[in-house]
Amino acid sequence: MGTKLDKIFRDMKDPGSIQISGLNKPYPSKMSEFLDLPASTDHGGVHLNSSIFNHCFYLLAEGLRAPLV
Repeated sequence: MGTKLDKIFRDMKDPGSIQISGLNKPYPSKMSEFLDLPASTDHGGVHLNSSIFNHCFYLLAEGLRAPLV
């Protein structure tokens, strides 16, 4: 995301290719990799686990062949 940033923050195609700073774990890409975190860490992981849904949307969008008009 973001073409003018100095580094990659999210990869919707392959979320696990990027490590979460501070946790030294890759971003999850499926529910079996869900991060069960305490409320004090990212409000239980709401932002970190959003990579699961981002990846799902990416796969859905890649699977669409016809224009949505």
